[in-house]
Amino acid sequence: MNDFSYHILILNEDPIDSADYQSVLLNYGFQVSCFHDSTTAFTEMNSGKYDVAVIDYNAIDTNERQVLRQLKEYVNPMKVRIIFLTTLNQEVFYKICTLKSVYYIQKPISINELVVRLEVLLKQKDQLKQYKKESVKNDKIILENQREIDDLKKISQILEQFKQDQSDKPMQQIDRICYIYNY
Repeated sequence: MNDFSYHILILNEDPIDSADYQSVLLNYGFQVSCFHDSTTAFTEMNSGKYDVAVIDYNAIDTNERQVLRQLKEYVNPMKVRIIFLTTLNQEVFYKICTLKSVYYIQKPISINELVVRLEVLLKQKDQLKQYKKESVKNDKIILENQREIDDLKKISQILEQFKQDQSDKPMQQIDRICYIYNY
């Protein structure tokens, strides 16, 4: 699925866990960058280079837990999505951090669950990009159709004027119509 086209950021205070996650995710075709301090990881997350951030909740400094409540600027689905790995139970975790596009996996984690979550999130992200492209394309089509309607209205007005005023020569009217269509 991946072929190194997706970049995953891992923030984990345990270098052994980070290396394990990195090894497995590389085998699944993800590009992976590991960080052990949250300040650097959050700075990197904001760089726009990453598709998903996998963050061990325990790796976040106490004062930066307040920052988590303000992560919405990072958590735009078109930027980066976040998966938290935590020993907190789901109810407690969601009370602490209730953000859109933030997901949760209870530790100890199943690497298969992590890979499945990553693939689902990345597929959703790709679909969002595709919908956005289609929306822009549809907006262009609507604009072009509106221009054609406006041109047809102008032609209709010219023909109506010609019908009412027989003194104009037909060629002048045809020239005006051709001018509208740039012929």
